[in-house]
Amino acid sequence: MSLILQSISYEDAQAAVAVIIHEAQADKGEDIAVAVVGRNGQLMAFGAMSWVKPISISLAQNKAYTALALQRDTVEYHKRATPPDPANFGDPRICFLAGGILIKDRDHILGAIGVSGRNAFRLEGDESSQKSDDELAREGLVPIGTD
Repeated sequence: MSLILQSISYEDAQAAVAVIIHEAQADKGEDIAVAVVGRNGQLMAFGAMSWVKPISISLAQNKAYTALALQRDTVEYHKRATPPDPANFGDPRICFLAGGILIKDRDHILGAIGVSGRNAFRLEGDESSQKSDDELAREGLVPIGTD
């Protein structure tokens, strides 16, 4: 079954950013950047905490773009023993770090969320209260009400 492309609304994109930033502030971890892209890969909403590292701003956008362009969460690539070489895709925005997730409603891709500024994903045995990029990105699905 192929996926049908629709788009996330501006309001839902903004709500996702707000929830993710709130969650990041609540756990008092590293500052983050959050990007939400629509079905065409263009930025629909963005937010960054006060002391986020400059590299995290572009990485958040690239993680969201990569999830959408390749139609899968970036953590799937990040956890591979040998991730693919981004240069093979001919697109400088491709980024295989965890923290980019698809926004889907059943078979419909609505967009993607990218978060950067923390560890990409929680390492086994990590019991800190600070959420990873991937965990924070998934928090953004809550206000949207998708899977």
